[in-house]
Amino acid sequence: MNITITKTEDAWTFGTVARGSERFTFEVKRCEDATVFGIDQGRIVKLWIATAIGYTPIATYERGWDRLPRCEEHWEVTQAIIDRFN
Repeated sequence: MNITITKTEDAWTFGTVARGSERFTFEVKRCEDATVFGIDQGRIVKLWIATAIGYTPIATYERGWDRLPRCEEHWEVTQAIIDRFN
């Protein structure tokens, strides 16, 4: 799995994920320190992951999960982003 950062702006990080032939785009907002509002009480307070074609959301988090990944492949992409930025 290859995570590429395309832009950073203040607390936001934007990028893409390549998983085999699949491509995803993501946006992450992080705090300086871990917080109770973050994923697993970490630094990520907002997360949006979508397919690169059509921008169909696969996971969204804003101080709580709004949309959980629905298949193992999408969980793997989500967990890779969490591991990298949380």
